[in-house]
Amino acid sequence: MRRFIFFTALGLLIAITGGLMFLQQTSAKNRVENFSVVNHVFIKRTDDKWTAITLNGTNLTPVQPGTFPGEEDVAVETYVEWFKMMSELGLNTIKVEAKMPGRFYQALKQYNDSVDSPLYFIQGIYFDEVALKDGEIPLAEHLKQAYRTEIKATIDKVHGNKTFWSSIYLFETESVDVSEYLIGYVMGVEWGIDDIAISNLIFDTSTYQGDYFFTKGQSTPFEAFIAEMMDVAANYEFNKYLQQSLYSTAGHLGMLHKKLYDSTEVKEHYDWIRSYATADMEHIGVTERLHTGTFASYDYEGFNVFRSQDTDLPSDQILKLVSEYHTIPVVISAYGVPSGRFCAEYADHEPTASISEQRQGELTAIQYNEITENGFGGQFLRDWQDAWFKSSWNTVELKLPDQSPYWHDPQTFGQGYGLIGFTADSEALKYPDESIEDWGNEKPFLSASSGDYYVHAGVDYLYLMIDPVKELSASTSTVIGFDITPLSGHTYFEKFDITFDRPVDFVLVLSEEGVQEMYVHAYYDTFSFRKMAQQIRVRPDLLPFEKAEPLFVKMYQFTDSSALSQMDHVTDLNDFRLTGAFVRGISDPSDKRFDSAADWYSTKDHLEVRIPYALLNFMSPASQLIQGDFYETHTITPLKIDGVGLAFGRVDEDETIVFPTVRLDWEEWFKPSFETRKKQSYQLMKDLFMEN
Repeated sequence: MRRFIFFTALGLLIAITGGLMFLQQTSAKNRVENFSVVNHVFIKRTDDKWTAITLNGTNLTPVQPGTFPGEEDVAVETYVEWFKMMSELGLNTIKVEAKMPGRFYQALKQYNDSVDSPLYFIQGIYFDEVALKDGEIPLAEHLKQAYRTEIKATIDKVHGNKTFWSSIYLFETESVDVSEYLIGYVMGVEWGIDDIAISNLIFDTSTYQGDYFFTKGQSTPFEAFIAEMMDVAANYEFNKYLQQSLYSTAGHLGMLHKKLYDSTEVKEHYDWIRSYATADMEHIGVTERLHTGTFASYDYEGFNVFRSQDTDLPSDQILKLVSEYHTIPVVISAYGVPSGRFCAEYADHEPTASISEQRQGELTAIQYNEITENGFGGQFLRDWQDAWFKSSWNTVELKLPDQSPYWHDPQTFGQGYGLIGFTADSEALKYPDESIEDWGNEKPFLSASSGDYYVHAGVDYLYLMIDPVKELSASTSTVIGFDITPLSGHTYFEKFDITFDRPVDFVLVLSEEGVQEMYVHAYYDTFSFRKMAQQIRVRPDLLPFEKAEPLFVKMYQFTDSSALSQMDHVTDLNDFRLTGAFVRGISDPSDKRFDSAADWYSTKDHLEVRIPYALLNFMSPASQLIQGDFYETHTITPLKIDGVGLAFGRVDEDETIVFPTVRLDWEEWFKPSFETRKKQSYQLMKDLFMEN
């Protein structure tokens, strides 16, 4: 009996071993590899031939005005149109940070099936950023387990095998296999330096040996974690779909700073904890079972941050150092400059704090040239389309994040990185220019002996137009008072010796040859409050201004994030810039003189101006929410209002006229009506890509 059991078991073992060997040989024979790497170069398989490819792409988030990421609102037709514009621009790759709506994959297949030169994509596998912001550590076992599930769900999504847990998008019915266009996966989010450092300090397992990946050299616990998660992905994709792809993780130069310091004369200015923030793709090797490879990925912003650490090295030399250090292809995961009315540190060397679409293209082109001249395997524009849902570090506390997609804020530079922009629909457009035909369907907000005054509350700006009886001259000054909050303001504006019938919080002065600027009542000046917020919370009696004081001041905004974190020490003029200045010019994109940074325009027959809501301390014009009395609450909180007051005035050589305040109200909205257009920067980058 024992002999029977022995030989039976032996036979089963031989059969199983043979079966596994057969399956392994069959799997190896049927293995799919669409992309691989050779040294610093990406290669692509076409008809069993490998050819080199440089990735020229863009990041894409599934949003348009009125939506957040996670809301399946972009139609298949819209994606297809975007893909067409990407190809016309000269792009060949799309990078997404997380699972996309089914419509994206459906549109990608539909578009690629119709063209000879398809668009490829890099798929990000999202890690729970909310948990990280709540102070959790990436290497915590429950987060690792959740990430394993996310890895498998994302791979299933790419291969068209939809499962219940593979999508956060409701009512999604289409599952489309787009794996033939997949270049590879990027593991996680742009990891915070502190998250990496703390992981390396707390955990002590710094090595990993898997089926496809292993750590080498002076590896860290965080690098071992990345290698393990890559191994999970590679095993799952091959075992289930017989495909092998490329792998990377989201990186920034903070992960490599010690290597850079070792390579240069740069002095180290990071605090001690950041010396533990190493996460280097060179420390992760691949076994013989992986026939594709890995690549490194860095955000261009890291090069500027590193350069700011008291070094004379220009960014192109730092780019060269990074490119030469790596033995694998390196891509710049995000580059580009925003357009907008206030572009913070991007406008350091600009004459104004704004960056026009024309200048956006020029500055983005400089970054592109630096990247391509230093041996990188590819680069990705930071955003394909402008993203209304985004905030910037210097405006995030001034707005309501849960309502930000409903209105456009040109004061928030984070919204303006795209080469595709959005405007109010054609019926609502009121561009400041030489024509007032676009006001034809509007009724005057105020009719007076001096002319007609028009106001329109758009989803992007508050538009005003003056159609005077008496011609406007170079010496004419238009003065407009805005009564925003009932909690403060003043009736007297000393600069022009004007008295309004009601307290106003802002005064806009526009003169062709004189003042072109917005002023704010000192008590309602957010910039002054933020500078002193920490002190005021300790000593509420130290108010810099009296509520009843008739003082109006210029408007400034922060340009340096470190200054914002230490606001009571702000003295350097480089920490902030003037934001209340208004630029005269034509803002109609169809005009050859188009200047996207223009705020107003006038002829002898009319004056038009568009005012960003944020410049009037709105936290959400869609719901008529403004900033309340921050000196009373010691923080910036929303206050509901039922409209704003406008008082128009005119000052010229003959007389000064100030009309009584008239109340303006508008209906709240949650789905902004908009149209899509190519920005000026699109054409500039298209010309550049065609030259290369």
